[in-house]
Amino acid sequence: MDCTAPAQTSFEIRRGGSVVRIVATDASGRFVVALEPGSYVLVQEKGLPSLNPLTVRVRPGSFTTLRLMFDSGIR
Repeated sequence: MDCTAPAQTSFEIRRGGSVVRIVATDASGRFVVALEPGSYVLVQEKGLPSLNPLTVRVRPGSFTTLRLMFDSGIR
């Protein structure tokens, strides 16, 4: 059974192997971050809930909306 509860957590945004930002979600699981156009990888190094690495492309002059799925480890 899937759980769709919001998660308050943090993760890294990387570009070219370097950490660009560390992002923390709010209590409702939301976040906003301004990034230059290009490709980024969202990763979480440790802890729960966990996030599988995700490649995201930010296009010039527009917003990119994401729905991130974290694994709580609870089965």
